[in-house]
Amino acid sequence: MKINREVYLNSICEKIKYKNKRKSIYDELETHIEETKNEFINLGFSNEQAEEQALKKMGNCNEIAANFNKIYRVHIDYLSIIIMLIVLLANIFITNMLEKENLTKNVNSLYINIFIGCVISIPIFLMSYKKLERHSILVFLIGLLFSIISYFIIQHKFLTYGYIADNPIYFSYISILLYIIAYAGIIKKYRKSWKTLLIAIISIISLIAVARISLIILLAITYLIITINQIPIKENKKFYTILFTVIILLAAIFVGIFSLCENKFDGPIKTILTFFNRDTQVAIMKKNNNNEFELTEDYTTSYYTYQKKNEILSQCKLLGRSDSLDDKNYIGGLETENIFLFIISYLGWIPSIILLILIVFLTIKLVKNITYINDDYGKLISIGIVSYLLISSILNILISLNLFPIANIALPFISTGNINILFSILALSICLSIYSKKDILETNSNYKKLTC
Repeated sequence: MKINREVYLNSICEKIKYKNKRKSIYDELETHIEETKNEFINLGFSNEQAEEQALKKMGNCNEIAANFNKIYRVHIDYLSIIIMLIVLLANIFITNMLEKENLTKNVNSLYINIFIGCVISIPIFLMSYKKLERHSILVFLIGLLFSIISYFIIQHKFLTYGYIADNPIYFSYISILLYIIAYAGIIKKYRKSWKTLLIAIISIISLIAVARISLIILLAITYLIITINQIPIKENKKFYTILFTVIILLAAIFVGIFSLCENKFDGPIKTILTFFNRDTQVAIMKKNNNNEFELTEDYTTSYYTYQKKNEILSQCKLLGRSDSLDDKNYIGGLETENIFLFIISYLGWIPSIILLILIVFLTIKLVKNITYINDDYGKLISIGIVSYLLISSILNILISLNLFPIANIALPFISTGNINILFSILALSICLSIYSKKDILETNSNYKKLTC
C-alpha cells in the first residue's frame, strides 16, 4: 500500500501531546525523510520508490510519536517543591514560637497567605508564560496600578480597615513581581532603547509610594542583572553608562528624601553612618548600676539596635533557646529584617544553619534550572526572580548578624504572615513553571498551523 508523506507526518503529529511542538517535529521529520529519500535515489531508485522506501524506513507512527512525547514533556522539579514545603513548615513552627513569646500575632495571616499562595501557584504552574511576552507593557501597567493603590492607601487613608489597608506594602510586592516579568519582555523586544530605560525609571520611582528604599534598591539591582544578561556590557557601553548613572542618581535622591523625612526612627543616612561608627559612639549610651544600657539625649534607634543585636548574638547557643528572649527590651523587626536573628535566638545556631543550607540549596537549584531553559524570555524572568530572592536572602542574613546596616529586607520563604511569604511562593511557582516547559515551548512563535 502506497504511503502518502503528508498523511504519514500528520498522523504522527496528531499523537504529539503538546500542540506547539507539532510544527517543529513535522519539519524535523520531513527533513529526515528528504535526506533518506536522496540516499535511495543515489542507489538507483526512482523518485516514487525512494519516497516509499524512506517512509518505510522511518518506522511505525505510534512508536515515533511515543518517543517524541518522552522527549518533549513537562519537567517537574520535585526537589525544589519538597525543599519549599520543608521551609514553609519550619516557617509555621517559627511563627508559632514568635506568638508564644508575644512577639507577633500574625499566625492566622501566615496560614491565609500560604493557602492563597499554594492555590494561585497551581494555575501559574499550568499556564503558558509565553503568552505574557506580547503583553509586557500591559503587565507593567498593571504593576504600576498596584503601586498607585499603595499610594492612595498611605496618602488618603483609603481602605482604612483590614489587613491589606494596614499593609500597603502588600500591593508593592505584587508590583515588583509584575515589573520583573514585564521588564524581561520589554528589554527582549526593545533592548537598548529609551523605552527600556523609561520603563525601568518609572517602575523604580513608583515604589516611593511605600517609602521602602530597600525595595527600590533591590529592584534596581535586579534590573541591572537582567540587562547584563540580555545586553552584554561590551556591546554598548554608552547605554550602560546612562543606565547606571540614572539608577545611582535615583537611589541618591531617595536616600536624601527619606533621611529628611520626620520619622520616629533614624533616617537611612544616619543609620548607615551609625553602622560604620558604632565603636566611636559609646558616649551616647551609658550603663546604669544594673549593667543595662540607659538612653541619653543623644539616643539613636539604630545605635541601640546595633548594640542590642551584638548582645543577643553573644548569648545564642548552639542548640536551644537563648536567655536573650527574656529581655523585655528585645529589638523590633523580628517579623521582617531580623527574623533570622530570632531563629538563632530561639532554636540555636545548628538548626538555623540547617535552615539556611536549605534556602541556599533551593537557590542553587533554581540557578541550575536556569541553565536548562532555552527560551530567552523565560530565562530572563527566572534570572530576575532568582536574583531578587538571592540578594534578599543574603542581605537579610547579614542584617540579622549585624554585618549590614539596618534595612527592611525580608528573608524569602520565612515570614510571620506578611506578603513576603505569598510573594516567595508565587515567585518560585513562576520559576518552576518556566523550567517545566523548557522542552515544550518554542522560542519562535511564527510557525504555520498544521492541517492535523
